[in-house]
Formats: sequence, C-alpha cells, structure tokens
Amino acid sequence: MATSGSVSALQAFFPGELRVAQPMMPMSFELPKDEITAKRSSFTEVLNEAIKETNEAESESEKLMTDLLQGKDVDIHSIQIAGAKLDTMVTMASTVMTKLTTAYQTLMNMQV
Repeated sequence: MATSGSVSALQAFFPGELRVAQPMMPMSFELPKDEITAKRSSFTEVLNEAIKETNEAESESEKLMTDLLQGKDVDIHSIQIAGAKLDTMVTMASTVMTKLTTAYQTLMNMQV
C-alpha cells in the first residue's frame, strides 16, 4: 500500500482517484427474476419455432433450386449452403423426435 506522499505504479499510469465507480461485470451470473420469466418459454414454443425455421429453410432451398432450373442467375454456393442448412435441420429434427419417442416409451414402461 502506497503512503500518501508516494505514487504507486498504477497512479503513475492513471493519475487521479483510483476506485471502481461502477463495476463493468456483474458479480453474479444469475439473471434477475423478471428477466428469467421474460426469457422463459415452454417446450412446445421451442419445438414450434424449430419446426417453423425448418419449414423456412426448406422453402428457401426449394426457391433457389426452382430459380436455377428456370435459368435465373443464382449462385451455386448459396444453393449448396441452403441445402446443407436444410439437411442439418432435418437431421436435428429427426434426432429430437427419436429422443422424444424413446423418452416417452421409457416413461410408459416405468412401473408406478
């Protein structure tokens, strides 16, 4: 600790009063209660949103392919990217459905 007559190394680089007026990062990583309830969504809403995004990706991919077949100027890379995006989303949806079915079967086979 520096005495009142001496200057510390930090004070040499940052003259003036050295104190944190307002911390830049919160001390806790927990969200306040009102933000938690605002960001919470039901499982059904999440699934519906994922299905909607998959349908949008499918229509985008189909539109690009139709434009290419009609002779319009379409970038081949964007068609490939849209196809790969759609493939990934369909694979994810299939995996989620399989997991949900397995979980449902496990619950139904439990003895109470």
